[in-house]
Amino acid sequence: MNTLSSVLSSPEDTDIGDGVKIPSNDFVITKNNKTFLRSGTLVSASTYPLVKDTTGLGAIWSVGGVTPVGVSSNMFIAYGNGLFVVVAYGSATAATSTDGINWTARTLPTSDNWRCVTYGNGVFVAVTYNSDVAATSPDGITWTQRTLPFAVPWYSIAFGNGIFVVSAESIEIVITSPDGINWTMQNIPGGASWTSVAFGNGVFVIVSIGTITASSADGITWTQGALPANSNWMSIAYGNGVFVTMGNSDSVAATSVDGITWTQRTLPSQGGWKSVAFGNGVFASMSTYTSAVLTSPDGITWTQITVPTYVWSSIAFGNNTFACICTDAGLVAVSMACVGSSTYVPNLYFRVA
Repeated sequence: MNTLSSVLSSPEDTDIGDGVKIPSNDFVITKNNKTFLRSGTLVSASTYPLVKDTTGLGAIWSVGGVTPVGVSSNMFIAYGNGLFVVVAYGSATAATSTDGINWTARTLPTSDNWRCVTYGNGVFVAVTYNSDVAATSPDGITWTQRTLPFAVPWYSIAFGNGIFVVSAESIEIVITSPDGINWTMQNIPGGASWTSVAFGNGVFVIVSIGTITASSADGITWTQGALPANSNWMSIAYGNGVFVTMGNSDSVAATSVDGITWTQRTLPSQGGWKSVAFGNGVFASMSTYTSAVLTSPDGITWTQITVPTYVWSSIAFGNNTFACICTDAGLVAVSMACVGSSTYVPNLYFRVA
């Protein structure tokens, strides 16, 4: 929002984002069909979409949402079709939310170790670990059980170019599907312990524990690559024209524009960076065992922010909001793009509509 040096004297003269002095203490004021938000107030950017100057995404976090899934050793979150969806190990309960704060329990076809979930082609797809069970849902509410080709340690899922790709630990195969129902086995080189797959820039990229990576445009033909350091690369995301992967047990990250050539980056701290997501120009990752969250616009320069200490497990972005789930309390932390200002100045308002 505008600085104090540009505060106007009359509400009638203001444009969107302008500051003005109004003798009031109400949070929101409407004058002559113009809406003003009091200083010291932050609200979701979606409330006032005409305001272009936003703040808070990845920088301001609140913890308060509680999923009905309960406590689990592993929990995973994804966004699609206007909903966040959470699945977990050892549970037949999923959960959905439009905002990451208010959650509703949903019933999965069976209790299993649900390892990952994603959305694409009009459907959510969730798969299990060391099992041949999967499930699909058009809305995150009603789920139908599906069968995978093998019962192996399926670990990560991504969607792109019209197909789902699922990778597995310590096995030289992936499986692909256009719909989450019909699956085909594909060979992948390397013999690595594959951990996380993402899609961007027209290719799927899988990272692993060690130095091996693999990329593919169609999920069928894969090319092996090398990461710049030996680490537990547990997560990967794509945004702003770059892939970003993070070491789970150290302070290294790596970036690549094509998934083949990688450059090592340095994180501000070690933190168990198990999951990373991208949204609205920001990469974000929360630590599994410290009170830290990292944000970056490019995967190179990172900012560390303090949040409450929980075992943060999985992060996703949707509806202008990051949502991160923790395994030890079932809590959800959210960070959203906001409009307004965090500093209160008496009688100072900003025009938002």
